[in-house]
Amino acid sequence: MPRVTASSMADIAFLLLVFFLVCTTIQDDKGIKVLLPPYTDHTTPTVISERNLLRIMLGPAGQVRVDQRLVPVEALSEHVIEHVTNPLRKRTAASDPRKAVISLVTSRDASYSDYLAVYDQVLSAYQQMRNTQAFQDFGVAYMDLTTSQRSRVQDLIPLRISEAE
Repeated sequence: MPRVTASSMADIAFLLLVFFLVCTTIQDDKGIKVLLPPYTDHTTPTVISERNLLRIMLGPAGQVRVDQRLVPVEALSEHVIEHVTNPLRKRTAASDPRKAVISLVTSRDASYSDYLAVYDQVLSAYQQMRNTQAFQDFGVAYMDLTTSQRSRVQDLIPLRISEAE
């Protein structure tokens, strides 16, 4: 009676498995790189002065409000720069520019692309302010600074964003 030998089938399956493992590319996850604070069981409420808080609200249809005023997304970085570098803020220790906080409130129905556009404008504003500070202090762009110089500029202009739904 003729028989079929299946010993070579395992070799073929193994070769196919190796072929697909070698030829398949796995895409990297993309997202926003944000360093979160360490988790603690004890939450202490943070008191923020109203003059140090800039409220940005993203609505479900992509409309952006800055302190209840409707603002185009493209103009958002100007509002952030104006808020953080406000010369009136430097008069007292309680209104230190390093204490400026951006409150970003996003509607559940807002699209991810609208959220990214708003977040990108806020980051762009901080990048511009840090570049300006780097030119004032060191005469070069922020990206050209050494690590210690960058940390000095970041101490002067820290990125403080509070997010909520």
